[in-house]
Amino acid sequence: MSHSSLKLSLLTAAAISALSLGACKENTRPSSPPLNAPTSASDNDAHDNGNSQNDADHTHDNDMQTASAPAATPAPAAAPQTTESRAADMLTGNTGQATIQQAKEFLEAAEIEIVELEEMAARVQWVNSNFITQDTDWIVSKVSEQYSNMSTRHANEAKRFNALNLPPTMARKMDVLKSGNPFPAPEKPGAAKSLAEIMTALNSAYGTGKFAYRSKDKQFASFYEGLAKDEVPELNLGQLSQIIAKSRDPKELQTVWEGWRTIAPPMRKGYSEMVGIINEGSNELGYKDAGALWRGGYDMPAD
Repeated sequence: MSHSSLKLSLLTAAAISALSLGACKENTRPSSPPLNAPTSASDNDAHDNGNSQNDADHTHDNDMQTASAPAATPAPAAAPQTTESRAADMLTGNTGQATIQQAKEFLEAAEIEIVELEEMAARVQWVNSNFITQDTDWIVSKVSEQYSNMSTRHANEAKRFNALNLPPTMARKMDVLKSGNPFPAPEKPGAAKSLAEIMTALNSAYGTGKFAYRSKDKQFASFYEGLAKDEVPELNLGQLSQIIAKSRDPKELQTVWEGWRTIAPPMRKGYSEMVGIINEGSNELGYKDAGALWRGGYDMPAD
């Protein structure tokens, strides 16, 4: 019971003892009547009439208080729950014992949310891949954080239905939700944001990496237009990828392959932090680590 609803009433009991002072040998004087006590029959009548008037006045006051008190407002009836609201409850975890019907509604709501966010994420990723700037990196990081939070929430909520004997199609969808995100963040505050920022930085470093190289193969002459013949420019990932794909010179292929790897050492710290976060997130989902989570994506046990 709350403190505000607890009402205490203090009742004061007054005990009045009537002392009868009878006549005795030492005192033959009659005792004086107590104050307010009636001394005659007429006094008794007046006393009774006064009490009756007081009772009438008290009753009148109570009636006036009752008439002036506002009527209690009845509590509004609970609105009937719709399929959409039940599905929303499934996504937020506001449910009791799991049922197959709840599992069905949860999957339907999750699919709608995933499709909408994936469409936005795909467009953002395309812009960032073609225009790698601090602004597009920031946008990708925000969308990635949102997607990671959604995936972790879906995966944890899907575990509620582990004990149900679901139809094969629904069971497979549940498994996909539980292992669908290969880079899950744990539920602790800030983890998804940190993971999104690290992954965006790694992707940006990889996409903007360059390596100084000048090929003698004429099919790559467009890479060096406007440059002096002895000038060795820095080639980007797209240009170096074309050399790897089209060159047939073993030495050139080895030089380009090894040269491109020189951009990786600065990424080591961020990559290690990323692995630590997704291992923790995978463990929360019931997997030993991210590797077990990835292997669990196949139609067979992870181990």
